[in-house]
Amino acid sequence: MTSTTEQTRVPLSTDDRARVKRLTEEVKSRLYEVSLIMGRTLDRDFPADSLVKYEPKQSTQADDGQTIEVVVIALPDGTFACLQDPPGISVYPC
Repeated sequence: MTSTTEQTRVPLSTDDRARVKRLTEEVKSRLYEVSLIMGRTLDRDFPADSLVKYEPKQSTQADDGQTIEVVVIALPDGTFACLQDPPGISVYPC
């Protein structure tokens, strides 16, 4: 991504950096837990080295203002599994 705005880089304090690290570890462990639930639901084993990410999306329904919570698992074989809530479904491949 390029921009004509000058980039600002500010180091975190030691305390903030430690807190962000703990929070990041917690997020990763929660997403891993979601992937375990998805795998169980889909009757699939997702390898531990799969990339799991959270992607909130705005609903495509006009004027409902709803955010759709999406978790995407990028599998080593190049396929993806997705969880979408609402409506609360796991999909493979997606």
